[in-house]
Amino acid sequence: MPQLLSTDTGFYGAIGVFLIALFLVGVTVLVIRPAGGLESPSLVALVVGYLLFMTSYFLAIAIYNLVPDDA
Repeated sequence: MPQLLSTDTGFYGAIGVFLIALFLVGVTVLVIRPAGGLESPSLVALVVGYLLFMTSYFLAIAIYNLVPDDA
């Protein structure tokens, strides 16, 4: 684990995995609540927005890996 966190990409990847886990916990809490549910439009909007955010996050990491270190 320390070797994974010693690189920029590894660190940002670990943060991304942590954010996904945190999001799943939050969605679970929203679904368990009596007023919530998977059919809730706000929950659907939240999930779609989050998926767009995580796509751009991991895309930025992939682009970062394409940039040479000396630039």
